[in-house]
Amino acid sequence: MEFQLNREAERLTLALSGTLDRSAVEALHRHLQRIGADKTREVVLDLARVDFLGTSALAALLRFFQDSESAGRRVRFINVNHDLRALFGAVGLDRRLGIA
Repeated sequence: MEFQLNREAERLTLALSGTLDRSAVEALHRHLQRIGADKTREVVLDLARVDFLGTSALAALLRFFQDSESAGRRVRFINVNHDLRALFGAVGLDRRLGIA
């Protein structure tokens, strides 16, 4: 699991890659907490290189989305592959998270 954080003006992009399973959730959570502490108004989560997303990681992303939304921050998911899109759809989060 790798994380790459980039800042572009008022936007933070976190590119995730590899397997987001239970063993990677703590590192994911730390990165999301750092982003949450930042006052940037827009966060982009790039899932282009994610090959697996477990339920613990899915819960962490959902929690981050909800916390960000409550704080008035916009969160977008980009480059969501077919398998991840199907997962988000199966649990009813595709529309909630803006994944169409």
